Amino acid sequence: MHRTWPLAALLFLAVPAARGGGWLRSQKGQPLFWRDGKVSFYLSETVHLPDGESGVDRREAASSVHAAVWNAARAWVRASQGALSIDLSLATPQAAGGTGNWISFTDPAPFDSGICDRAVYVACTVVSFNQETGEILAATIAFNPYKRHSSIGLAGAHDIGLTALHELGHALGLDHSPVLDSVMNARIEWESPASPLLQFPVRELAPDDIQTLAMQYPAAPNGRIEGTVRRGDARVAGAHVLALNPAGQPILGVLTAEDGTYSLLLPPGDYNLLAEPLDGPSLPGELASAAPSSGPFPTVYWNSAGGGAAPGGVVTLREGENRTVDFDVPESSVINASSIGLVSNGSYWGASRIHVARGRSYVLALTRTPPEGEPSFLLPPTVNADGPPAVAAATPQLVRQRIQLPPDAPLGAFTVHYASRDALAALPGALRIVPNPVIRKVIMAGAGLASVLGSDLAAQVEQGERWSSAFPLPAQLGGVSVRVGGRFVPLVAVSPGEIVFEWPEDLPAGLEVTVLTGAGVESNPVRP
Repeated sequence: MHRTWPLAALLFLAVPAARGGGWLRSQKGQPLFWRDGKVSFYLSETVHLPDGESGVDRREAASSVHAAVWNAARAWVRASQGALSIDLSLATPQAAGGTGNWISFTDPAPFDSGICDRAVYVACTVVSFNQETGEILAATIAFNPYKRHSSIGLAGAHDIGLTALHELGHALGLDHSPVLDSVMNARIEWESPASPLLQFPVRELAPDDIQTLAMQYPAAPNGRIEGTVRRGDARVAGAHVLALNPAGQPILGVLTAEDGTYSLLLPPGDYNLLAEPLDGPSLPGELASAAPSSGPFPTVYWNSAGGGAAPGGVVTLREGENRTVDFDVPESSVINASSIGLVSNGSYWGASRIHVARGRSYVLALTRTPPEGEPSFLLPPTVNADGPPAVAAATPQLVRQRIQLPPDAPLGAFTVHYASRDALAALPGALRIVPNPVIRKVIMAGAGLASVLGSDLAAQVEQGERWSSAFPLPAQLGGVSVRVGGRFVPLVAVSPGEIVFEWPEDLPAGLEVTVLTGAGVESNPVRP
């Protein structure tokens, strides 16, 4: 017996929750998986609609679209450390006989049939699986042809590379994640074109994505932390239990089952553990594997007493070790931070996560419930508060905090905490620190190549790879893109001091060049 599910941002069919949290499960409670970690997809050769009014922008080549999907598949394979293989083959439904696993760009059927809401979903993944074992039998990923999509960063379009990363995660069996910087977060696809804070899509898997994948497709040795979340005599169902490294970066989050139990499969290391309710920005309805919530409760960090309102109890996990860590949630006030954003020119731009560049200053803000009480922030260790938090009488729900980031601040996604009334609220992975790119000059190197010289252009050295000679190099490497003439260009290599890229033949020389390392984070524009 098998069943088919549609999977898309913001909505899943309800299923019984079981221990694990990050994985889609059958009604028998089995996590979904591909046998031997092997899956093959037909990738539709046709990417443009005949009328060109929606779907993939007609200004970009099909090869660029296909390359973006290939790079997304490659990212998951590399993250699996050899436990997965994803094969892509270009085809038409007629040539393939209409069978097999498909990735399509022009098929309206899932959206016209009502399986997926065409007004809401950026893309839709449908999986068929065995109810008894959880083995995935077939999967189809359909980009919504009624929305605009682009692989080269065209304004107002959903990013194909980011969407492909997210939907391939579903096709592999992953559920949505409450970690806000995770590729598998429910909001990551549709928020990107909507908010000025998020219009640059970072096509990178977060540690939470990678470690969730490892729970079902293990490759490296791990240890396990498991336990129960209790509040008095009651067990807390549907809680998000999260392991963070000592710097406050989310490594893996799972949900407690109906009996309040959880299990985390983690690499050896030191961790802080917290338990939080799904009360915003992530909500229970965004996850298929969420057990019915036990109701609001205060966010707590585990410590020797069972739980407290501040990080403190470090759990050391060794290879192959199983540890039991139980939470005792104290009776205290419940507060919530439902969005985070930046204040610019007097306006608050809110979202579920933000990107900030090291070496710069910002006015950070969040919306809180209830809108009263003396506020304070617990910021990542290398983010400096510039004065106390501020609350305007006209907007008591909005708390502002000026911050400064040192030029050598560590990169990555960190957790921001809001505290008031001896209570705590966490926004896991809400603050992503990115390089602060500065261009010194742009050089036309000949043979269609150009070079950007500067500082903090990328986090590390990375080399671009092609699917084959018929396909372009990636439009993003290590979370970095170069924009010329309103679009991303193919990248040969990136490093902190230099980026080498291909100058498109159809673009005139002398256009401004900009380096982007995050949403709202870009360099000074420079002409060759």
